Amino acid sequence: MNYYFQLARQALCEAVRLIGEGEPSVIAVPRFICSDVPAALRDAGHDVVYYEVDHSMQPALSESAPTCDALIAVNYFGFPSSIDDIVTAWGIGRDRIIEDNAHGLFSRDSNGVPLGTRTLFGVTSFRKSIRVADGGILHVNDGRWALHPTPSQLDPIRRRASTGFVLRSCASALESFTHAPIMNIVRGVKRRVHHSVPLSTSSAWKPLPVSLASVRTLEATECSQETRRRRAEYESISPLIESAGGTLLFPVLPDNVVPYGVPFLGDQTVVRTVVRRIFWRGNEVFSWPDLPENSYESSSWQKNVYLVSFLQ
Repeated sequence: MNYYFQLARQALCEAVRLIGEGEPSVIAVPRFICSDVPAALRDAGHDVVYYEVDHSMQPALSESAPTCDALIAVNYFGFPSSIDDIVTAWGIGRDRIIEDNAHGLFSRDSNGVPLGTRTLFGVTSFRKSIRVADGGILHVNDGRWALHPTPSQLDPIRRRASTGFVLRSCASALESFTHAPIMNIVRGVKRRVHHSVPLSTSSAWKPLPVSLASVRTLEATECSQETRRRRAEYESISPLIESAGGTLLFPVLPDNVVPYGVPFLGDQTVVRTVVRRIFWRGNEVFSWPDLPENSYESSSWQKNVYLVSFLQ
């Protein structure tokens, strides 16, 4: 069963609430994670502990299992996390693992199982893969769980899109028509005019319904066409990154993976070279993630992860 939310972090906090039966919980989160995730969990009243991720973008299972009520396993960039290995090595049941599939829309594991559906609860942020104003999905594998608010309160609603989203959508459409790097030009102007302002997570965990327009766009998206496009981009951009001196985090693209983008390791010289080489393709290149300030000292390699995004 899929339930739609305005944001994936709202769906994530609802999954945590269900596991903990509404009580404050201790949630294990990978140290390599966007700061919005632990911030939303803490804002919802939960404690956060961290576990390590190795160079293969999998949990460092050689270390001791984190002491927690629930664990978030991340499918980084649309590549599947080793859920079976987590269960075996750490003894954490699938009913206590939340599959964070924010980047994995349309992706499947080696057995053909859709990512975000392999544990009791899975969360997907489809707004990060297709250009919509909002959109998160909570997948629940057991219909006996009762959501709060009720599913009827989460029915998609008509919501006016922000001016920024409308402008980005127009720029993206113009880029598709002219094959000029309109989005890169728009991003460059934005960076010069505006300072980056962190997104406030205050109350961002509280469940809100998704926009009707976002759901309709998702339903109209052709899965096979989008899969072919993203896999073709991965195959064509990866050699450009490697020739620029970058190191691919995933040198091999498995058959069932629909990549969110091409993640790679590199210094500033490498990043500038990659940006120049793909500028006319219109893809955005940025550092990922915005690491949590209180996750202690992250590994040096984690601070040098960049992404060539496939969002059109």
